[in-house]
Amino acid sequence: MDQPQVEVLCRILLTRDLVYVEVAYIILWRNKSLSVANILGFMTIWFLLEVLEYTYVSVVFYVVILCILMIFITMIVMSALLSFYGTSTEVTN
Repeated sequence: MDQPQVEVLCRILLTRDLVYVEVAYIILWRNKSLSVANILGFMTIWFLLEVLEYTYVSVVFYVVILCILMIFITMIVMSALLSFYGTSTEVTN
């Protein structure tokens, strides 16, 4: 192999190793906040699908509806803040 191919191969291997390290940190609870978020997310999905007997399609649509609602509320709050503080970007002392 010539030098550029070796460099590309080394980059791919290093990137793969970094991904494995991040996954290991989640599994071994070294990144606690991400591990807790994963567990809560999977528990929520399990609860919706198994206990409440929702279908996959309904869960996906509820997620889409919540995303649209969050965007809508953010737009309303931002427009209210802009009307309250004005649209000027000048810094005053």
